[in-house]
Amino acid sequence: MNQGKKQFAEAGMLIRKPVEQVFEAFINPEITTSFWFLKAPDD
Repeated sequence: MNQGKKQFAEAGMLIRKPVEQVFEAFINPEITTSFWFLKAPDD
């Protein structure tokens, strides 16, 4: 293996919504599961 080079990935996303709506979408499972996941994991 090539141990001299470190590999990494970087991703980004442009969200054109007010910061309040984006924050709510991340913390509210009812919103989050409707657009991020097909099914929320059972804990």
